[in-house]
Amino acid sequence: MSRRSTAAAWLLLAAAGCATARVASDRDLAALSGVEYAASFDEVYDAAWLSLEKSGHRVVSHDRRQGTFATEPVGDTGYEVQVTPREDRVRLEVVPRRYGDGKPVLDDGLWKVDGPGGEAERWALLHTQVRALLDAWKTVPEFDYRKVGHVLAAAGVRLPLPESWNTLELRTDRRRFRLQEQKRADQGRNPTLLVVLDRRRPNPEPLPLLEEAAQLAVPDAHPELAEAFAAAPQQPQRSGELVWVGQEFLFAAEPFDLDCFTFAADTHAWTIRFAAVCPRPATTENASDAACVQAVRSVGKGAHLVVQSSE
Repeated sequence: MSRRSTAAAWLLLAAAGCATARVASDRDLAALSGVEYAASFDEVYDAAWLSLEKSGHRVVSHDRRQGTFATEPVGDTGYEVQVTPREDRVRLEVVPRRYGDGKPVLDDGLWKVDGPGGEAERWALLHTQVRALLDAWKTVPEFDYRKVGHVLAAAGVRLPLPESWNTLELRTDRRRFRLQEQKRADQGRNPTLLVVLDRRRPNPEPLPLLEEAAQLAVPDAHPELAEAFAAAPQQPQRSGELVWVGQEFLFAAEPFDLDCFTFAADTHAWTIRFAAVCPRPATTENASDAACVQAVRSVGKGAHLVVQSSE
């Protein structure tokens, strides 16, 4: 069936008053699904991506420059998304695609729009989630360092800090926190922990923050971490009520090998990430700094949600 004939069929049904049985072609769905938001392009793109993931749709291809991404099918339906800047607003369109045996079905069949299980119901849920994220991002939380207990808190997440590490700096925007074991590097090494608060983003890149921590931990050597360093798979873990993702690496560097750690804790709209580096003492055994490693691991193990998100 051609696009013209399917569009004509939809118009005839609508004219006949069959609102509950409304059907539409792929091209009509693009127009019907579109909603414009008074937000930045990056925010709308990320909010759509995160909202579809929350609904169980994994993104398998994307092109941020073109404003597009596609999800793998759940059952026999996947989605193609288009995000388009329009003067002071951004338009979001979400179009379903049929799949058979895991491959796209290239036909032009009609889609059910209204009623239970119709596309309008799915769009309403998606756009509700997108709006919730965009609204949450308008109010930026801050880190709250509490000297009593030596803890850092933000966005409902509480991080206990290593007890013996007391050289700290909280940036003026209160969204970046640095903690080191000593005021000055001891024999060229100073264990370092960086914590950053940011809005949630798809596929966050841990390497830049980890490189910054490494350069602070070995200030005279300025070690650079290889791109492949951040390629290891991450496995979600659970600490109390908080689901978090952590990684541990050993990185060969001069003059000290580095035990490196990354950690990410997500709430509905925000992400707290930390990167920590424990330089190994320059000994013939090249053993880890056990006290440093234990102190860093305790942060991830002790992290928990103070207030559960309602989302």
